[in-house]
Amino acid sequence: MNIMSDPYYFLNDVKTYQAGNTIKQNAYNLKKVISFCDIFQYDIFNLDYRKLSQLSAFLLGYSQKGETVIEFLATCSKTTARSILETYSSYCHFLGQTKQEQIIKDFIRDEFASISYSHFGKAEKRLTTYKPVPEFISHSEYNAIIEYIRNSSDRENIRLRDELIVRIGYQSGRIGEILGSTLEDFVCTAERGTDGDLKMVYYIICRNRMSDKTYQSSKGSMKVKDRSDYQRNEYNTETVGYWKLYINEEIYKLFERYVDSEHQYQLKKHPAYYETAKADSVGDSIRQNYQNYYVFLNDKGSALAADGFSKKLRKIFKACGIEVDRGHRKHNLFHRFRHGFAMFYIYAKNGKELFDQDKPNGFTEQDKNYLRILMRHRSISSLDDYFNPTDAQIHEYKEAMEKEMGLEEVITIYEKKN
Repeated sequence: MNIMSDPYYFLNDVKTYQAGNTIKQNAYNLKKVISFCDIFQYDIFNLDYRKLSQLSAFLLGYSQKGETVIEFLATCSKTTARSILETYSSYCHFLGQTKQEQIIKDFIRDEFASISYSHFGKAEKRLTTYKPVPEFISHSEYNAIIEYIRNSSDRENIRLRDELIVRIGYQSGRIGEILGSTLEDFVCTAERGTDGDLKMVYYIICRNRMSDKTYQSSKGSMKVKDRSDYQRNEYNTETVGYWKLYINEEIYKLFERYVDSEHQYQLKKHPAYYETAKADSVGDSIRQNYQNYYVFLNDKGSALAADGFSKKLRKIFKACGIEVDRGHRKHNLFHRFRHGFAMFYIYAKNGKELFDQDKPNGFTEQDKNYLRILMRHRSISSLDDYFNPTDAQIHEYKEAMEKEMGLEEVITIYEKKN
C-alpha cells in the first residue's frame, strides 16, 4: 500500500490532539477533494474560483454536460460540502499553500454563507415523504423504554446493563464515553455543600486510553498517543484531559449491583473473553493495585461494542413506537437521550421558566452555565444545538402565546359577531 505522505502528516499532526472521529472525518473530506483532482487532472494547489465551483457541483452531485456528460450518483448536503472545503483549506494552510487557502476561504464565504441543511435531488424528495423524526427522547418515551427493558426476556444482568446505559445517556452521557468507562472511572466521594454539610457526589470520569477501541472515545478529552501521556499534566487536568459526567445515587448503586454480579459471572463462565475486557489503569486501580476492566460487557464477557448495542436500541425504539430514521440515517439514536436531557432541563416549564415559578426572567444565564457544565461544553453558545422542539411543541407554545396575548378572545368575539 502506497501512503501519500502530505495527507498522512496532515491527518496525524503531532501538534494537535484530535479525536479519532475527527481524523476519520478529515480523511473522508480530503479523499473527496483528491479524487476530484484526480478525475479532472487538476493541481490540488491551483484551483481557481471556476474550478472550485466545479468541485462544489461535484460534491453536491450536480450533473454537468459538455463534450463528456458526467452524472454523479452520490449526493451530500451543503453542510457536508462546506465541511469538505474547510478541511481542504486547513490542508493548504498546513502545507503553507496560503494563496490557495485564501481562495478557498473566499469561495466558502461567497457561496456557503447561508447553509441549507436539506439534501439535494432524489434524496430530498425521498426524505420528505417520511414522518418527522424528533431529535430527542421525551420524558414519556424515556419511561416507556425503561419499562420495556425491565420487562424484556433477557437475562437479568443484561436488562440491568441496558437500563444503566440508557439512564446514563439520559443524564447527558455520550455512547462513546459510556462504553469506554471502566471500573476506576465511577466515582463516589463526599464534598461539602453550600450549607457546609457533607454531601455524597457521584460522577463518571470521561477520559481516553490507549486500550480504547474507536467506539469508546471520550469526545473533548485529550487524545492519548502513548501510555506516557497518562502522566502529563494535560491528561490529569479537568476539561482538558478529562470531563466529569455527573450521575445520581441510584445510577451509582445500579452500577455497583451490575459490576458485582455480571463481572463475577463472566469471570467464571467466559474467563478468556473476560480477559479481553481489560482496560489500561490510569487512576485508582494503580494506587489500590487491582485490575481495571471496561464496565459494560456483552453476553460473552468481552467489552460491549457500539454496533451491537445500536441494533438492540433500534429494536427497542420500534417496540416502543418511537420513530427512527429510514434510509438516510440522520439522527443518532443514542444521542437522542442526551438531547432529551437538555430539552427536559430547558423545557421544564413549557420553555418559559426553569423549575422556579418565581423567576421573572425564565431561563437565566446561571441556568445556562449549569447546563453547560452538565453537558460538558466549554461554551454556552454550543447549547443552542440542543433546543430542537417538535412540531407539536412549537404548536403548543404558539397557542400558549396567543392565549397570553389575548388573541383567543379576539377570535371568540369575532365568531360571536358572525
